[in-house]
Amino acid sequence: MSSYTTTGRKIDDLAKALETLEIEDDAKGIIEGHLRELKRDTIKPPKIKDLVVFDPSKQKLRSWLTAADNFVYNQRIEGEENKVRAIGSYLRELAWDWFEPILNEANNKPKSECETRTRRIMGSYKEFKKSLGKVFGQLDERKIAAEKLARLRQTTSVTLYITEFQTITSNLD
Repeated sequence: MSSYTTTGRKIDDLAKALETLEIEDDAKGIIEGHLRELKRDTIKPPKIKDLVVFDPSKQKLRSWLTAADNFVYNQRIEGEENKVRAIGSYLRELAWDWFEPILNEANNKPKSECETRTRRIMGSYKEFKKSLGKVFGQLDERKIAAEKLARLRQTTSVTLYITEFQTITSNLD
């Protein structure tokens, strides 16, 4: 099965027809370039799983934010406030309770009348993530990782032990 849309297949047909036309090479080159650009835009994007909701009692923030960043990238969400609104809509329980007053204020007041905190968080996806981290992130990831490393023991295969070691130390970046 082709990863191109119907439009992509029609562009292929046009490119083949162009080969049979008797026109100047410069003109043919220009048309071929435009067809290549159009073709690039017709590739079907991969199917992406939807972002799961974030419930601080059920998952770690850092891992979820990594998935959220990937979601923003894959969905091609543009604009800082759009990113905050999109990802904020996936917050649940305490995380939603934290975000809802900020969103409510942003929705119901002119920006100039919003609190500084609301303008800062709604105006910057990076600030939104940073603020979430202050409230729901692990306080000292390095300390937690060091404690996990101290408790780490090889009880099964070397491969599993190395994987566990790398998983713990990857959180230290």
